[in-house]
Amino acid sequence: MGVKEEKNFLKGKQAGWLFGLCFLVYFSTYLGRLNYSASLAEMIRVENMDKGAAGLIGTLFFLSYGMGQLVSGFLGDYLDGRKMICTGLLVAAVCNLTMSRMSSPMIMAVIWCINGFGQSLVWSPLLRLLSENLEGETRRKACLYINGSMPLGTMCAYGMSALCLKTTGWRGAFVAPGIWLLVLAAVWMAGSGRVGLPTAANRNPEKDGKKSGDRTGAVMPSGSGAAAAGSRAATEQKEGVWRQILWGSGLWLLFPVLCIQGALKDGVTTWVPVYLEESHGLGAVAAVLGTMIIPMCNLLGVSAASLAARRMGEDEVRVAQLFYGVSFGALLVLWLGGDKSGVLALALLAISTTCMMAVNTMLISVLPARYGSIGKTSGVSGILNSCVYAGSSASTYGIGALSASAGWKITIFIWVFGAAAAWGICMLCRLWARKARQDRKDQI
Repeated sequence: MGVKEEKNFLKGKQAGWLFGLCFLVYFSTYLGRLNYSASLAEMIRVENMDKGAAGLIGTLFFLSYGMGQLVSGFLGDYLDGRKMICTGLLVAAVCNLTMSRMSSPMIMAVIWCINGFGQSLVWSPLLRLLSENLEGETRRKACLYINGSMPLGTMCAYGMSALCLKTTGWRGAFVAPGIWLLVLAAVWMAGSGRVGLPTAANRNPEKDGKKSGDRTGAVMPSGSGAAAAGSRAATEQKEGVWRQILWGSGLWLLFPVLCIQGALKDGVTTWVPVYLEESHGLGAVAAVLGTMIIPMCNLLGVSAASLAARRMGEDEVRVAQLFYGVSFGALLVLWLGGDKSGVLALALLAISTTCMMAVNTMLISVLPARYGSIGKTSGVSGILNSCVYAGSSASTYGIGALSASAGWKITIFIWVFGAAAAWGICMLCRLWARKARQDRKDQI
């Protein structure tokens, strides 16, 4: 029976094609997402938009995306992931094309809010398809390296937007990704259909995990904040799974950690071009091109996370704590002397956001994938990712408003404090998990 169930997993070229399609899809969502932040400085200049109103548009995107993650995360464990992803691509395409025709900040805010919800239909089902259709080391690598799509997508989004700003203006920065996402929706449905996803629609992960010996949840590292839940959830009664996943392991303590991660990743990235233009005198195009250095460096975050995980026993929370410490150091130096050099400021921001990419890799991709054997990958991913984008939405507006009223020095100090707070909460999460393990030993 175990051998028979094992054949349901995709292998060889089929596994490679599935990963390639998923990578291309999530890479492309960034083209229709970060084009707004890349064009922000030019839109403020050309359309005479208020900074607060401009920041609110980005805030509504992240808020809508975060709320959508919570919904799509739970739906993604039960609905057809292929169709959910296709729907998200189509909604994003239409919103980008419509955005290119608008001038009213109010209407733009509504459109970008819809875009956020549409794009939220992509990540959780995508992660579920990878975790339930691949096995063992193939699955681990796929869930790890899918994160490379984020910095690559960011880099291409800023590069494409810079080209459009130079040639067609900010409106062209929305037309190009809109057309591409329309084409990609068709490519996704055709390509994923040909790959064949035998477990995506009708596989019962709880049964299959037991029959095939797929012990994804059981290999959670003992030091991780979610480790205890992963090892126990496979044997818990169905009605007690979520209680064990969230409370019994201390996973709930990661909620503020991920809010801070969203603020230091997406919120900061959104305002980097404006910061460079206002604090260091760079033009709009030069600021956008300079910002492209950040996603180039962020690619290293995925590899750095993988290396640290191997050296530290694949303990996701411990790895996240390490990178928050490094981010704190970089932001502290930025606060103390980043205003003296644009090159130094950009380098320090690159270090900090690279650390946040490593945190994202551990807590948003690798950690949820461990729950594939009990059919909760999409749900766990949706919950954790919604926390990230709660932080993203608050910071996208907050950074703009704070920098306008108090200046960039105070704004950067808030970033320093956030990194320090996240480091401390990671420590608390690990202590919680350690105590939970000790309590279980005492009961035995």
